[in-house]
Amino acid sequence: MKNLLILFILILFVNCHSQTQQEIDDRNKRSSEKFNQYVIKNNKLIVSQVNIDSLETILINKINSLRLDSGLVILTKNGSLSNYADNWSVNMSNKNKLYHSDIENNNIVAENVFSVKSFGSFPMEKKFVLTQANVIFDSWVSSKYHKRNMLLPNINEIGISILFLPDGMIDVYATMVVK
Repeated sequence: MKNLLILFILILFVNCHSQTQQEIDDRNKRSSEKFNQYVIKNNKLIVSQVNIDSLETILINKINSLRLDSGLVILTKNGSLSNYADNWSVNMSNKNKLYHSDIENNNIVAENVFSVKSFGSFPMEKKFVLTQANVIFDSWVSSKYHKRNMLLPNINEIGISILFLPDGMIDVYATMVVK
């Protein structure tokens, strides 16, 4: 119960700032305008990181909800772990291969990876992108080993990366690391 109260206060603190409806509308408009912008990262064309950050936050919140339901403490996002996860997702995409990094030599307790390749040609639509945090979470929670990694009792930090590669088709890579 104490962990749930702390999570609620943290969410309330982060979200409690006053905005006018015009400011909210302007922010939403800017977000939707940026949605289809792409950036180059490690020679790969990916969807703007501005939008991916919110999906990563959704994924962390889902993992933390699972942990709270299991009586465990919530995990705090760690920038260094997130950078590690991001670099690993880009590495997997560069090699066009799903595999694990060398976590033992990088002081990381556990790692989950995810990849899906789409076939055919369809546009990168907001509706599709917004579903991917759920797809990744559902994939990990349905695997006993990935679920175990999310529910390790002696961890307190997490790094998450979600990477989209729109090349006509859409490839999605994700990495979660914890310590």
